[in-house]
Amino acid sequence: VLPNWRSWSLARHATIALGYGISVTTLQLADAYAAFANGGYHMRPELVMGQAPVATRIMPAWVARKLRVWLQSVAEPGGTGVLAAIDGYHVAGKTGTANMANGHGGFYGHNTNATFVGFAPGNHPQLVMAVSLRGSHFKWNFGGIEAAPVFRVTMRHALQELDVAPACQHGPIMRITIKPGENLAEIARQYHSSVAHLMNINQLRNPEDIDSGTLLKVPTPKGEKHICRFAAPLVSRAQAEIWSEGGGGT
Repeated sequence: VLPNWRSWSLARHATIALGYGISVTTLQLADAYAAFANGGYHMRPELVMGQAPVATRIMPAWVARKLRVWLQSVAEPGGTGVLAAIDGYHVAGKTGTANMANGHGGFYGHNTNATFVGFAPGNHPQLVMAVSLRGSHFKWNFGGIEAAPVFRVTMRHALQELDVAPACQHGPIMRITIKPGENLAEIARQYHSSVAHLMNINQLRNPEDIDSGTLLKVPTPKGEKHICRFAAPLVSRAQAEIWSEGGGGT
């Protein structure tokens, strides 16, 4: 729902960029980001695969390219969506955190809608995804904390199922069966893999199965002090110890 722009007040001009005065569905969010991914062309979403929809240009190609660059920076170190990053792939997207209206002219104090919408690979888009978690009650109820990790896990599996090659990989994908207890990094070295050093938790189909000796790197958002909240579940499954390094809340 978007009021006619001719009736916008000065206050609306100032606040609409923050998301006030506009209502959209999750599908509409994904639809808009698909236009960014398609180079400025909009195609009506289809629930059943059939004839390709008609593409309509809604923005210049250079605008879409610039938006894609900006959106990729969101999932890079220092961005609010760093927890949406997928090793080996460029991710483009945006976090969103909205206060929930209480129905009495105000907002709930701690209830929010946490959102992350984006596409991957960011430099050659194949999939668009929008994640919206309604009514979060957690202390860190931000889109970059709650919705971004859901995007990362779901998008990673989708890219793998569609055999979308990582940006750092050239040539055909080699599939190797890993037996329980085998060290992933060592096997990668045996096959002279150039991505052996990238082997970590984000590239496992079943992150719960962690081999002995595998180093786990768990990124945390800028300013987050409670690193154990993110790492503890992984450490518990691996029956390992945890330590942190760095400063300044990183």
